[in-house]
Amino acid sequence: MCAKRTRVLIVGAGPAGATLACLLARAGVDVSLIDRQSDDHAPRIGETLPPAIKPLLLRLGLWEAFLRDEPLPSYGVQSLWGADTPELYSFIANPHGSGFHVRRECFDAMLRRAAREAGATLSLGIRIGAVERGGRGFRITSAGPRPQREWSADWVVDASGRSAAMARKLGATQKREDRLIGVVGFFAANPEPGRAMLIEPIESGWWYTAPLPANRVVSAFMTDAALWTRSASQLDRWQRLRHSAPFTAQRTGTERPVRPLLVTQAHSGHLTEVCGPGWLALGDAAICRDPLSGGGVYEAMRGALAASEVILTAPDSQARALADYSAAVRRALSAHLTTRRRYYALETRFAAAPFWRRMTQAY
Repeated sequence: MCAKRTRVLIVGAGPAGATLACLLARAGVDVSLIDRQSDDHAPRIGETLPPAIKPLLLRLGLWEAFLRDEPLPSYGVQSLWGADTPELYSFIANPHGSGFHVRRECFDAMLRRAAREAGATLSLGIRIGAVERGGRGFRITSAGPRPQREWSADWVVDASGRSAAMARKLGATQKREDRLIGVVGFFAANPEPGRAMLIEPIESGWWYTAPLPANRVVSAFMTDAALWTRSASQLDRWQRLRHSAPFTAQRTGTERPVRPLLVTQAHSGHLTEVCGPGWLALGDAAICRDPLSGGGVYEAMRGALAASEVILTAPDSQARALADYSAAVRRALSAHLTTRRRYYALETRFAAAPFWRRMTQAY
């Protein structure tokens, strides 16, 4: 089998991987970008972007392309965290203006398109098999049915999300802080959907609801995996829980979701090692952030900027650059976990319930 030679192989074509591929390709680096998903239009979560996304997209030269997908403005967050009535945390004072509600599949496709236009090679529907160190770099083989594909790369980057597929094959291990999952439904929009994301805690978890472009609303129930049993009746249970959250029910109406529920991992966690000679992890592969932070996509793209600087550093300075990158990720992880624990502790109405006990204790 003849291996494709590439300077950098990026595993995962989400916001982190696609942004990095775009940056490196624009710098003249030969980049191959692969992703295990074969459906470019599959629904994804992480639909609300903070105001800080605007200067980042401007820096990447993608602001006009972003606007062409007609994102909805997000004027703030309505929260019932620790309160019986919603409080609005407005973006009116933010120097970057509003945040945005997007269709994630369209947003991710925009970033992948930019990477291809910059010169990166994109391949979908590919799972990673063997990863071997050799010579100056790595040899990577695809998994699954033949024909297998093979790459030879000086650098490998894990942007595969919470699975951290590449880093684990290189010996890194993952630490989970909790077992949070999201059970997600999509609805046809109410006539006048609110333009702020809504967060509403209940005894067994918490809900977030946000309007989407194309007359849709997304609503996700966040809970502990051990407290959620997948069964034929899970939609009925999800509906009952949704109606037990009155403000969420008001936003989403009485109808059933327009497509099957999506159950997705949402835990906080991190890799024990996020980089080494010739490799690094970024985005959710490096740090899994609680969706409550609302900044996962932005942080993934911002991390791609830092990763590009490491890879573009002169060889005799890369050891120092990798050490600095690792230290920065550790600082970001510490800040996230501190904020997360403090925030979950603020909701005291359900403190004795299993979900809330688990989220305020170490996993």
